[in-house]
Amino acid sequence: MPSIWQTIGPLPGITALIALPMLSNKGERSPKRRPWAVVVVVCVVVFVTSLLVVGFQAPWSPRSETKPIAQVQAKLQDLVLALGMSLFYQKGCQYCHRMQGGGGHTGPELSTIVRSWTEQQLQTQIVNGGSDMPAYGGMLTKEELHALVAYLKAQQ
Repeated sequence: MPSIWQTIGPLPGITALIALPMLSNKGERSPKRRPWAVVVVVCVVVFVTSLLVVGFQAPWSPRSETKPIAQVQAKLQDLVLALGMSLFYQKGCQYCHRMQGGGGHTGPELSTIVRSWTEQQLQTQIVNGGSDMPAYGGMLTKEELHALVAYLKAQQ
């Protein structure tokens, strides 16, 4: 995520460029003699501000304010399930997927999908990704993939 200075830093320069014709308003540079230029500048400022506001409110953007997903504590004594739970959070799955009322809103509810999907289908989806899901095939070892699928299956 960009720092505050990367976001706000260009604003003084852009403001100066926009204000320059208004400050040096003698002769042909006068805003009264260039009404279309003033209209274009105002429209650009309104459009950019509108897109900035919409961008910050976009529902598809992963957010870190997700409610924590309830964990299956009794079954987590198995090291494979503990590794799967750890991977679920390390890889950021909870930002898109809901499970037991917690998590994100972009991906499907995993507590219902794992009831109908086989382990092979889950593994294939995780490895290859989907239309909005990244492929994790190159990021997970076979043991990690097995642990993640085991954790998902334990959530039923």
